[in-house]
Amino acid sequence: MERTFVSVIMPAFNANKKYIKEAVLSILNQTYADFELIIIDDGSNIPVSELISDINDSRIKIITNEKNMGLPFSLNRGIKVAVGEYVFRMDADDICVNTRLEKQVSFLNSNLDIDIVASYALTFGAIKKRYKSKTLDKEIKAEMFWQNPIVHPTVAFRKSYFEKNKIEYSDEYLAEDYELWSRLAFENHCRFHVIPETLLYYRMHDSQVTSKKREKLLESEEKIFKRNLKLLNINISDSNFEALYKIKSNHSSFVDIVLALNTMRLIRRSIKSELSKSILMMIFLKSAIKNLLKK
Repeated sequence: MERTFVSVIMPAFNANKKYIKEAVLSILNQTYADFELIIIDDGSNIPVSELISDINDSRIKIITNEKNMGLPFSLNRGIKVAVGEYVFRMDADDICVNTRLEKQVSFLNSNLDIDIVASYALTFGAIKKRYKSKTLDKEIKAEMFWQNPIVHPTVAFRKSYFEKNKIEYSDEYLAEDYELWSRLAFENHCRFHVIPETLLYYRMHDSQVTSKKREKLLESEEKIFKRNLKLLNINISDSNFEALYKIKSNHSSFVDIVLALNTMRLIRRSIKSELSKSILMMIFLKSAIKNLLKK
């Protein structure tokens, strides 16, 4: 396989010592060895350098924010200092399958038309679930219209694409990953692919999403959903949007479903070829049926 130097960026804030060591070792033990691991210590109370002091590997680089700046800032900083041709995302408490880098590097080397590649993920810990999505670009974008289909720490992308288009994570949205992917999909015409294989174990905690944070996440997703319509040049009334969003959030009545169906017909006629219209309608109908079964 063609050897390509890549960068793995891992933001960390007050990381659990056991978890971050497991995460780091899962990168260092990859079958693909041509990488740097950039850990962005986001103003942790106990420095990351202390947490992993017994791990000695020249491929590890730690950069430290003077104070806690948040995930988007740390990710943007990591991407800027990365020297790899491809940039991989990784969280400080997840575990990579040891062939992850090899398989995603091979895919990007062989598919020059793809800008971002992700994979399936299997959760462990408090919740056990397999995260799957569509795999082809147009189908992924159809899912993205409704929700975030990409598991953030499974992503690898071409740094040149981010530099050429001056792409950065935004700190205006709590769902910073969904905001970025949908912006890239519907504004920058980025091309996605998901490898239909579990390449990451995603750790779930009991207190991972508090009720207060969940409420803010929903507000953020609603804002992104509105912007998706705008980016696709789709203009609908406030009442049509409300009916459509109630379907998405599983709080619709029969009247809402009828109004939303008419809205979806309008949207389907308006959308161009950048996403799969059949998948878009299928996801809507599944959501509508789910709403009806709740009644």
